[in-house]
Amino acid sequence: MEVEAAQAGCLEDYLKQTGWGVYHNFILSVTCACLMVHALTFISIIYAVALSSCDALFIPSKNALRIFSGYLIGSASGGLVANSLSDRYGRRRCLTYSLICMFFSSFTAAFGYNTFVVIGATFILGVGLETSAVQIRLLLVEVLCKEKRGFWMAFCNVSWTFGYSLITLILVETPAIFNSTEEGTKLASWRLMFAVSGGASLIMACVCALLEESPRFYLKIGRNYLAYILLKQVYAINKSSFADTFQVREEELSNLIQPYGLNYSEPLSYWSIVKRNCWRVWKSVQLMFSKRFCRISWALMLLKAPVLIVGFFQINLVFARLLMLDDASTERFEGLDFIYPIFQTSEAKRGLNSTSGMCANTNNNQVFYSNFLVLTWSSLPGEILCMLFVDKLGRKFVSFAGFLLASSSCLLMGFMENQWVRMTAACFGMSSLAAALATITLVNMEVFPTAIRGTSNGITSFPGYVLGVFFLNLIAIQPRLFIIVMGISYFCLSIFTCFLPEFKEQPMTE
Repeated sequence: MEVEAAQAGCLEDYLKQTGWGVYHNFILSVTCACLMVHALTFISIIYAVALSSCDALFIPSKNALRIFSGYLIGSASGGLVANSLSDRYGRRRCLTYSLICMFFSSFTAAFGYNTFVVIGATFILGVGLETSAVQIRLLLVEVLCKEKRGFWMAFCNVSWTFGYSLITLILVETPAIFNSTEEGTKLASWRLMFAVSGGASLIMACVCALLEESPRFYLKIGRNYLAYILLKQVYAINKSSFADTFQVREEELSNLIQPYGLNYSEPLSYWSIVKRNCWRVWKSVQLMFSKRFCRISWALMLLKAPVLIVGFFQINLVFARLLMLDDASTERFEGLDFIYPIFQTSEAKRGLNSTSGMCANTNNNQVFYSNFLVLTWSSLPGEILCMLFVDKLGRKFVSFAGFLLASSSCLLMGFMENQWVRMTAACFGMSSLAAALATITLVNMEVFPTAIRGTSNGITSFPGYVLGVFFLNLIAIQPRLFIIVMGISYFCLSIFTCFLPEFKEQPMTE
């Protein structure tokens, strides 16, 4: 399916007249900083639980699964509900609230000494993480011109991955600090990770409050004058000129963004607001699966489900574990192996403590973390290449090539015995998969109109997060068989990319 040529008078034409300057640099900087805080907060969930194994009173493995399951359920709920609310109440408001939500839940997890409190906190943290990741990208993508939209959105993914890689490098070296601290301070030390990420989230909430709302959202809710004033302000800031010289009239912005009958008037009673929002979500789902968007919606759900079930961190962890196994058939991968950044044999999985956990100074741990860090940093070249070529070669080609190379890498790891070949294949797999994921994230925001852009992100992600909960709690598979299955799955995903529309230098759907 190819997108028709840009119609005369599309909003991208008016966005281009505002130029590129201080405001765009500011919103791009805030987006990158927000995504780095997102990476810090996401990693804090995983490593705080793992680092607790350095203490005498560590978090048991079954509770680690419950904590991460709570995070996935929260991400599913946040994507479905909070992102949908952004289509009614605005991107900036939902972004600020989600960051405040991350702040409170992080501090709750930091100071909570009850497992159920920590699980509840990570559930709310999942809501905030999923909502903030989508909303900050929406704020940026809805003000970018069509010629460089792919480049700058991929650049934001590079920022997230750089933050993820840098923080991983720091945290892998953290156990040395725990081993040198006094016994009385060890118990509280790992909780500082939640506290630091919570403080960073609060700072970003204050910074994001300085952003302007999306002009597309203003046009969608019928407040054309606010969109016009915003474009004039951006023009004046970028051009260092008088706003009155902006050669666009308010009347020209009419009918550029269609509300699809999803607007309604307020104030209303609380119960009426709930009913109205449920009605709006239902109408949005109907629009997503109408004849116009049905094929795209199903394609995106099928593309996102496997990469959310076995996410970026999980596949990183699996590759590092596979490189440690001489004979993969003698071990079995269970849910804990996909979330616990500790190398364990099957005999040690149920008995984590300071001698078998993350702080254990063993040769196996050193080799495992070396492999893990190499694979973590190897994802950056793929996203940089995606950034350079996504606007030249197109979304379909980059995502197709990414999934196809990831499939080849997994199959090589499954069938080859040479360690250097497997390491090279794993690095190529991480790099190509990162490029494919960045492209799919971009396409998901381009193919649906402003009226349902937030809701559509939640709907397409929901099955993957829910299935991820069952996957973690039920999986028990031989490592080599698993990596071969993933290779076949990525090959299938490369075929599904053919059903996506091409938005290279095209206006976003409205």
